[in-house]
Amino acid sequence: MISIALLKGTRLNIFEKSIIGLGLGFSVPQLFPFLLFFFFGIKYTYDLALATVAVWWLLAIALSVWKRIDSDLLDFTKQVKSQTKESLAFYCILILIAFVVFWIRLSSYSPVFQELDPYYYTYIAQQILVFGYNPLNDQTAWWPVVEVSHRAVPVLSYMESLWYSLYNGSNQYNNMLLAVIASVYPPIAAMLAFLFFYLLLSRITKREYALAGAAIASFTSMFILKTMAGEMEVQPYAFFAISFFYALYFLTIKEKNRMFAVIAAIAYTALALGSASEILALTVLSLAWFIFALILFYKNEDAETIRKYLELNAIVLIIGPILASGIIKNTFYAGHFAFSSTNITVAFIILALLAVLYIVQGKKIRQVEEIISKYNRSYIIAALALLLFIFLLSPLGTPIKAIGKAGFGVVEYQVALSKTIAEQGMAGHDFGDDIGFVAADYSSIAYFFFSPLADNMSGSEGQKAITDLANAFASGLGIIFIVFTILGNLFFALLVKIINFVLSSNATYDWKSNSLVMFWPVAFLLASIYYLYKNKNENSEQFIGLVFLFVIVFPVLIVGLIKAKYTIYAGFFLGGAIAFVFEAADDALKKYKLLSDPSKTLAIVAAVLLLLQFFYSGIAPGLLAISFETRFQDNPLAVKDKLDYACKQNGDATICAAAADPMGYAKLGTNQQYNYNLCLLSTLPYDVFSKPSKSPNLYRAALLRCSRVADYWISSMEWIRYNTEPDSRTISWWDYGHWINFFGQKNTVLRNEHASLDMIYRVAFTYTEGNETDLIEAMKDYGSKYALFDIEILAGNGGFGAKYGALNYLGCNYVNRTNVSYDPGQSDCERENLWETLYGSPNDLCVISQNPKKVGFVASRVLIGPPNGEQKYSPYYPGECVGQINDERIRAFCSQYVRLEPVYCVGEVELADGTKTTGTYYLNETYPNGDLKLNKALLVFPSQLNNVYQHGQLISFTTLYTKQKIWLENGQIVDGYEDRKGHFYNSNIYKALVLKELDGFDKVYDNGAVVIYKIKSE
Repeated sequence: MISIALLKGTRLNIFEKSIIGLGLGFSVPQLFPFLLFFFFGIKYTYDLALATVAVWWLLAIALSVWKRIDSDLLDFTKQVKSQTKESLAFYCILILIAFVVFWIRLSSYSPVFQELDPYYYTYIAQQILVFGYNPLNDQTAWWPVVEVSHRAVPVLSYMESLWYSLYNGSNQYNNMLLAVIASVYPPIAAMLAFLFFYLLLSRITKREYALAGAAIASFTSMFILKTMAGEMEVQPYAFFAISFFYALYFLTIKEKNRMFAVIAAIAYTALALGSASEILALTVLSLAWFIFALILFYKNEDAETIRKYLELNAIVLIIGPILASGIIKNTFYAGHFAFSSTNITVAFIILALLAVLYIVQGKKIRQVEEIISKYNRSYIIAALALLLFIFLLSPLGTPIKAIGKAGFGVVEYQVALSKTIAEQGMAGHDFGDDIGFVAADYSSIAYFFFSPLADNMSGSEGQKAITDLANAFASGLGIIFIVFTILGNLFFALLVKIINFVLSSNATYDWKSNSLVMFWPVAFLLASIYYLYKNKNENSEQFIGLVFLFVIVFPVLIVGLIKAKYTIYAGFFLGGAIAFVFEAADDALKKYKLLSDPSKTLAIVAAVLLLLQFFYSGIAPGLLAISFETRFQDNPLAVKDKLDYACKQNGDATICAAAADPMGYAKLGTNQQYNYNLCLLSTLPYDVFSKPSKSPNLYRAALLRCSRVADYWISSMEWIRYNTEPDSRTISWWDYGHWINFFGQKNTVLRNEHASLDMIYRVAFTYTEGNETDLIEAMKDYGSKYALFDIEILAGNGGFGAKYGALNYLGCNYVNRTNVSYDPGQSDCERENLWETLYGSPNDLCVISQNPKKVGFVASRVLIGPPNGEQKYSPYYPGECVGQINDERIRAFCSQYVRLEPVYCVGEVELADGTKTTGTYYLNETYPNGDLKLNKALLVFPSQLNNVYQHGQLISFTTLYTKQKIWLENGQIVDGYEDRKGHFYNSNIYKALVLKELDGFDKVYDNGAVVIYKIKSE
């Protein structure tokens, strides 16, 4: 109602106005309680939530009556009747796609969805609901080093607070209910991002291509995963807000309408106050107006047009970047008046650029006009570009370069911590899994098309024929498109070098594989060149769409191809490039009359491409297929028949207990209600549940739909909540700080926002290198009595490792024995803190004792290094030396740089209680009788390596030294801890999780995977 009233008289149809109305509804109501607190200190309450809704509805009704939208509704009815079948079908398809975008994501809603960051942002809404505001120093983490608050993304947090109040009324606060309600927002944000991206593209390309481009963007694999229900962090809202802003800002410039400018400013406010992606908009605005200003000057645009652009930008920039973001956001976060110099600088540059252009084009200064009249405008533009380049390289250009580095600098490693975070890693060479079909390599595309045929072939000869055909098809595609890959890689590599030179940055670009991800950027560049050439004699307005889309796509594409964290943005906005390629192809085919009806043909091709994108990864169709199945946690009674059937089939105790009394079982607790297996069982057909290989896509979708924080985490967090003091603070690795705050409802030492690098590095040191005294001192400094250790920081995937490498690297960084210039695992410090892993061949025999005769096999440590230099220990056998090796350089490395150093003889050992096991004996130490001396270590994590270069088959295992008195030595029953090798076995991580004891601590909680210790009372 509001959008229809506000946009009355514009050229938008009622459907497009309704899209804008949805955007306003998703971003404006929550501003009311937030601004009341910001300006007047009025705290949030349930009554204020009701008042907000009432004000919103009163505003809608008032505007509707004032603007007489009844006539618009009548006109809409007439328009629907007069629409062609094709047009009606188009809007039906658009609505259907929007529904699917929303629906496939909704099915995973849960209060315990497996994620880390979302619970930090949900905690913001908790403070609003419980305290009525966000305290300036809530001391929930980083005490006493950094004063922190949850004053962040108020547009998002107040929206979640409103939703919670309207659902729960004035009842007592429940953190799990808030998490469920908040978990629903990402699918809505994804749907709105699709609609606004379509709205933007439909003003640049034909609506069919706009629909295809926006839908392809919405079905990129990574975008689906990061906007599932439960992913209630800031990124889903960022995609909505950035698409909302881009669409409304472009409409502002295209339609030259003040109301669009006001709504664009509101969209920017939502982006700035609801996400962390404002830098994207600032980058686009800066680049777009620098380029378009040159076009306006070159085309000698009239001063009145430029004045209008100046006026509209003044509305957007003053309300958005300057007031809402630059002042309100920074003041709210700081608790006192503050502003962002970056925002003000960008806004000033854009407005100043347009003001100067207005003066020049308005011929306000005679001397300037005389200079311009003497020279060709192309030469003047070239001279200005050269001067700007020189200016940027000079000290005077530092402030502007700082803005550029704020965006491009994310591709560099600035601190050691960033090298330990997976999403901060470098992007790969193949993007098919992250983006989907439109970025797949040609071998994967061939497999996608031909694997169903091969699977249905009964004979091996038929399958081989299909495989050969697929390989030939892949090779053919690769040869056809290799030129695009070469040009694309060269273009991006050159562009990165230029940016590095200008910004004094140090980003690196790795050559990407021969795939569609390189085809589309090159095709977009070619389409842009064609468009510019074709319209070279047109007025400046003809170019604004291309300029705007160009600066939207390429900056995020460059960053996304370099840094894994930003690949999601590259994949999403690549849909815009695809839409424009179709638009240019349509125009070219018409111009040169290569097809009789290119629009229809290309629309079909675009539709096929969209379907391929939808089905390629299997995620979207799998989610759609199971989305209508009821999960156990949603309605236990509804799935009782499935539970009964499964109980009869496999007799699983948990399934049978739930089948006997579904509601009673679910009421036992969070872990019972959200039991992982019960969710999978209720979602999948039983044959797929029992044998996932029957339908991998369905099973993968069910895993995503049932994704949840592991039960051992929930139980440990609930223990913290109900068994520690009200003001307790728990030390743990930073990953779990949000969980301790939200699920445990208590304070933490570290948290995921990394407010103090020194605290993170010190905790890493106390866990890996320090002793118990170091840990106690750190805990006392940070106000903590409880220390949490979890299996994930020590072991995973069948061996020691997991997150230990990150803690080890950062602990060594803390004592200045490594730094950000070195990758994790390279320092001697880190090697000194590693466990003992051995490799041996059963055919390499050794003698343990002569009488009686006992034989074992030799176990060795892996040493890596130059043959004539220092070779250093590694617990990992180099992966490149395992399997078929065709590269001579790798063979040389494996034969010369990798060496096995014999250390032990592995054989049978008799324990003190008479049981026999496999153990190790020192090769170079013997008892007086000549028998090899026992190394009192348990052997764990056995594995087998096949086809090891120059060794064939190797068996590996890790040594474990414990304080269990199970060994018999010299007639005494002893433990084996005294035989330990290396500092790893002295670390607090090892002691806490393996030995299950820490000097100076009491063990107060242990569920097998999570162990919590409390400092002993003095």
